[in-house]
Amino acid sequence: MTLQSIKRALIIAAIAGLTCNHNAHAARYSTASLRGTCIWLNVAIPTSSGARAGTGPATILSPITFDGHGHVTLQYRINLNGAYSFTPNVAGTYSVDPDGNGTLNYKSPATGQTISFNFFIALGGDEIRTIHSASAGKARTDWVTTGACTFK
Repeated sequence: MTLQSIKRALIIAAIAGLTCNHNAHAARYSTASLRGTCIWLNVAIPTSSGARAGTGPATILSPITFDGHGHVTLQYRINLNGAYSFTPNVAGTYSVDPDGNGTLNYKSPATGQTISFNFFIALGGDEIRTIHSASAGKARTDWVTTGACTFK
């Protein structure tokens, strides 16, 4: 898959994610709204600053277990710039706003950075959609990402 193909796929996925009407959320959400395991697929392409820093494309495929109390455990599989690695039991935290918007944080075993993703709970609660929002506390990230975590 070429970088151009990856970019097209990310744009299509982003447009598909924008078609969800999140204003239609009638329910009130909280950390307790996420309990159980979902399978997360996240695709990342480097930004211009990421390319200058030597980061490459990345794909994460990981079961994430949400405990309903703001803690997660990832079975972290990543292919970062062509190098695959697996790290079990990566701990993290999450929060959820009443509108279904939330934040997922964990320390990446691949880079050692604390990484943050914003997410939205899809209508029906069977999936969350993710986007990379910060790395190591920096608002400007080295990757543009799109991801979805589908509950079993």
